[in-house]
Amino acid sequence: MKLPEIMRTAGYEPGRYQGRLAFALALSLLIHGLILSLQFGAAGFGLPGLAMPWGERRAHSWDLSVRLAERPSAPAAPAAPPETVLAPLEVLPPAAAPPMSCASG
Repeated sequence: MKLPEIMRTAGYEPGRYQGRLAFALALSLLIHGLILSLQFGAAGFGLPGLAMPWGERRAHSWDLSVRLAERPSAPAAPAAPPETVLAPLEVLPPAAAPPMSCASG
């Protein structure tokens, strides 16, 4: 294979980075395979799954229990409040405002 002149002068060697590229590709495929093997919300083979925090109850709470009781009997009719007679209020006309003076100094 004949390389272009610019590649020959720059010191390009076709097989120089082939091992590094193969290692990087294999490592990338391994990491992506592990990420794809995570099971969301299900038990996998030891890898942590991604679960929503509200899906699992961690704190213990007591079950709700309700006890029904008989309704208390109605109290006797309340005594009528004493009638108080109020005198009608006297409405006064508004007071006249004092005159305002403007002092210029």
